[in-house]
Amino acid sequence: MRYVRFRRAIVHAWSLVAWSIVAVAPTQVHATPVPQLVDAGHPIRSDNGAAQLRWSSDAAHFQVRLRGDAVPDRIVHEGRMPSAHLSGLADGTYAVRVRAEQDGVWSPWSAPRRIVVEHMSLSLVWVLMGFGAITFGATAAVVLTQARREAA
Repeated sequence: MRYVRFRRAIVHAWSLVAWSIVAVAPTQVHATPVPQLVDAGHPIRSDNGAAQLRWSSDAAHFQVRLRGDAVPDRIVHEGRMPSAHLSGLADGTYAVRVRAEQDGVWSPWSAPRRIVVEHMSLSLVWVLMGFGAITFGATAAVVLTQARREAA
């Protein structure tokens, strides 16, 4: 009987030692660094609804998340290059974040970068198109007049 109690005590002691070794043993964590957006402190201003994003990271795979005034939080880009081109954005303010994946481990999302979209006014577009039409007409008239003089 004493032998059985002694054996149980030894087994229990060894299991405690084994668990304490496992709990203290350092583990290797392969943390994927957070991508750093280029010029993250300055908002991107766009008058055509497009924005070019670049970030620095050595990871192999990236996701870009966009959130806006009237846009739900969603992934808008996924790829292997450390850049993305976003287009088709309506007027408003957006926040974009990036995260990287390496060896199956995703990094936390980066700090947000603001995108402010303010399209040109439609009246300005019509004025510029009018000037373009006048310039085209004047150039065509000069070319045709010169061509007739040389032909005669």
